Amino acid sequence: MHLLQLTVSTWETYPQADACGRPGQGHMPGMDPGLIHAVNRHDWAIATERPHLVVYVTSESAGGTVVGVMCPTDDPQPSPTTEGRYCLPGVLLDSSDPTAAALLGGRAPLSQHREKRRVRDFSLSAWLTTGQQR
Repeated sequence: MHLLQLTVSTWETYPQADACGRPGQGHMPGMDPGLIHAVNRHDWAIATERPHLVVYVTSESAGGTVVGVMCPTDDPQPSPTTEGRYCLPGVLLDSSDPTAAALLGGRAPLSQHREKRRVRDFSLSAWLTTGQQR
């Protein structure tokens, strides 16, 4: 499968909502995965290749934990707020989806030191057998 891993930073509140209606961006402890996706799916400097799965992870300093899993429904779309950046249309997956259940709350599936925001080949079964899950 092709996976895109996106690291979300510590929550930042905007002085006023942006063109997408977002009050801010990032992640804070206990934040609902739906809100994580809603505020972080815009403005990524990413490759335009459509991944099979997108995971949102906290930074390594915040634990490097998977906090959201999204299944893209279309190719990345140009951002309405920033030229040269893209939005990720998709459906957020919850723990009723077996892939999301395996990833949510676990460690980031890809090294955060590799080239970021690029689609990578990823084998969930290999990742699970190496003991990377929770």
